[in-house]
Amino acid sequence: MQLRPNAVMLAPATNLPPARAAGRCNPEALRLVSSFTNLDLVAGKEIRLEEAIMKRRNQLFALALAMGLGLFIASVAMAQGTAATVAGTWTLTMTSPRGTFDQTLKLEQKGDTVAGTISGRRGDSPVKGSVKGDTLTFSVTRETPRGTFTMDYKATVTGDSMKGTAGNDRFTMDFTGKRAAAQ
Repeated sequence: MQLRPNAVMLAPATNLPPARAAGRCNPEALRLVSSFTNLDLVAGKEIRLEEAIMKRRNQLFALALAMGLGLFIASVAMAQGTAATVAGTWTLTMTSPRGTFDQTLKLEQKGDTVAGTISGRRGDSPVKGSVKGDTLTFSVTRETPRGTFTMDYKATVTGDSMKGTAGNDRFTMDFTGKRAAAQ
């Protein structure tokens, strides 16, 4: 039997409301109608209205929490999966203990992979690297009179500018970069 606050309890033997079936109505049924503290009987167990409301509220809270968590995870996955666009010609201004100097970085990008050349006071050298989110990483290997020399670059890209560090196991330098206007 399910009772709702606006429902009218009918006497068992007749289809009359309890007030009209005086004496024929079960006293227990009248108590249920008047108190509204018992909601219904489920599998022989009496569930109180307050317990049913709390159970429903907890179910709705768990559903909302699960949906919010799902949206958060999806947005993070989308943000990580979208690599910054770094293709183009960049002017990098390197800051070292010996002063500042400029280099020209030309990059081509396919998805999250980058390749190109870097030109500066030591000539042109090939560049290979990757982009993950707004982070650009690449390496430059040069042949010098002292042997092979590798510099690792890491920068955070924001639109047409970047800021990061370059170095190896012996030293590091800070640098900034500005993308040239497309021609």
